[in-house]
Amino acid sequence: MPDRTVSVKTQHFSQSVTPVPDLPLSQPLLSQKSGDTPFTLHTLQIPAPSQRLRHLTDKPYLPALGGTTPTLTELSTLLTSLSAANLRPTIRIMIRPRGPPAQTTSKPPQDFLYTAAEISAMESSITSFISSGLLDPARGDGFVFGLLTDERGSLELDAEGNTLLVELARRAGFTCVLHRAVDEVFSSREDVEGVMEGVRRCGFEGMLTSGGRGRAVENLERLREAVEAGRREGVEVVVGGGVRRSNLGGLVEGLGAGDGLWFHSSCLGEDGSFDEEEAKGAGEELVRLGLEVTGLGRQ
Repeated sequence: MPDRTVSVKTQHFSQSVTPVPDLPLSQPLLSQKSGDTPFTLHTLQIPAPSQRLRHLTDKPYLPALGGTTPTLTELSTLLTSLSAANLRPTIRIMIRPRGPPAQTTSKPPQDFLYTAAEISAMESSITSFISSGLLDPARGDGFVFGLLTDERGSLELDAEGNTLLVELARRAGFTCVLHRAVDEVFSSREDVEGVMEGVRRCGFEGMLTSGGRGRAVENLERLREAVEAGRREGVEVVVGGGVRRSNLGGLVEGLGAGDGLWFHSSCLGEDGSFDEEEAKGAGEELVRLGLEVTGLGRQ
């Protein structure tokens, strides 16, 4: 499977393409393998799939690596596939110039620490997507990224770098979302409120997080604090990291429900491929829990 990421926020559709209530669930959109066309929009063809999808393209898909910046060609192909299905959801582009550095010692390398050249490449990517005309800020389109700094062994948000990219996008009207780079910060600091204030000062309108290293279910207390602080700061929290239909009930019970809270699940099977039954089950579980949310056309 591929490994470049576009985040898409769609309306829900069933087998017969009949709209159903909006659900606070984010799932991946896995695109075609090399040479296949068009994109396989399988998450749009099952009952209650997500409003937000990610398509991963071009490289073998390794979930631990996350996604990297797609090309304009890949975005154009995705839009063509969506148009063929009579859809034009909100699209969020992952801006990530590379995956984690290669491991050369016994200690895992730290990701999301970028050089000046890599930050410049991220600027160029955002500028290219904006100039292409393929994205529409009026639809809530935007970008997803996250930069860190190492402050004497403590990982912090790169306020200067993140703000630079956010302002570049916002000048053209686009939304920016912080990805799970923030989990490293949560694991380095006890001050959840301070982290959330930093997220907002950078200009992010939302963030994807598991509340720290590990799975979301292992970080419930920190996630609860983050959701509460996010509502005060105006930052939407998307909970991800090991989210499955089997533990959604516990997460909802632990975090509560309401505005500003979403759940993200990759919905992968044991072989690493997209599991439609898991995706369907996750949507049905949210319906069972009564989380039928409306008014989420924009993040």
